[in-house]
Amino acid sequence: MNSLLANLLTNPVAVETLREGLPRAFEMAAVEAGRVTLNRRTGLAHSTTGQEVGVLRERVILGFLISQLGEVNVQLPAPGASMVDASIAGQPLEIKTVTRRGLVTAKWTSDNTSVDQVLEQFAFTSDMLLVRIWWESFQDSVYYIPVEVLNEAAINFPDYLQSQRGTNNRGVKIKDAYMRRVEGNDNTIKVPIPWLRSAQDLPSPFVRYIRYWTERDF
Repeated sequence: MNSLLANLLTNPVAVETLREGLPRAFEMAAVEAGRVTLNRRTGLAHSTTGQEVGVLRERVILGFLISQLGEVNVQLPAPGASMVDASIAGQPLEIKTVTRRGLVTAKWTSDNTSVDQVLEQFAFTSDMLLVRIWWESFQDSVYYIPVEVLNEAAINFPDYLQSQRGTNNRGVKIKDAYMRRVEGNDNTIKVPIPWLRSAQDLPSPFVRYIRYWTERDF
């Protein structure tokens, strides 16, 4: 267990900051990843959230960690250098965000050959910080799961991975039954979050760029 991260997520002041700020920050991420698409059959436009929202949510979490622990304790990997999202005081950490009981991705894959390799070779090598988003609810949402917990559960639950084969398999997933086991482990730190939506309108991300050009802020 990473003592620095464990101490942070059991610190009342830091936890209260996380509770107050996380829902709005995730709303902002959703707005930034928003897009408008046209239904070719009906001709009607509707808004959707792009897949990049996952990356934006990770940045929200990383921003929180850096603000609380300092840049000296939160190292970001170079692009493509590692599958982990950060190192906390030298210990690797993966960040996962899903909505409700959505399946957690073990590793993204692009073809069936890659799927087979992941299923044969995958092993947990880092701690996991998991955020489950439960809009209009208040319950355990942020889980710090040490790598020891992940590996111990994997021994007793060897068939914990699943995949969808095909040209667009969208990665190898971790079974929900396994995740429930590690989330409920006594050594997993859990933080409840009140997932209340902001009453204020969030501006489109285009606003700041429009302002940039109209005010010639360069």
